[in-house]
Amino acid sequence: MPDIGIMEEEQDLYLRDFYSLQGTINRSNFRALSVLGIGMLIVIYFLPGVLLGGADYVLTTNDGESVLSVEMIQLIAPFVHTVGYTLLGLVYLNISQKRMRDTGRSLLWLFFPLYNLKVLFFDLTKNK
Repeated sequence: MPDIGIMEEEQDLYLRDFYSLQGTINRSNFRALSVLGIGMLIVIYFLPGVLLGGADYVLTTNDGESVLSVEMIQLIAPFVHTVGYTLLGLVYLNISQKRMRDTGRSLLWLFFPLYNLKVLFFDLTKNK
């Protein structure tokens, strides 16, 4: 990788960093957490079917009929998706505001999607 003359300081991440509104987050950690967030989107999407589908296979009556049915999965999936995506969105919004703070920009820039993608992922500057 070519040396661009700017070295990022290594930063440790702790669980409190995800729910605390204080502090900053460097670019490399933000990128890693973004990839993790994409993976969590996929996990949350398939979670109700995997959990209840496995239970549907295991919980059967003596005559072979399933105790849990597709209707149960359809009933629970919207709740699981709503809670899961809301929590993931709040965590991602929190780390995004920390990244904006790390670059020295106003949090209002989060309302401009194309600009904040540039700042969040590619900007190396920090106002002193």
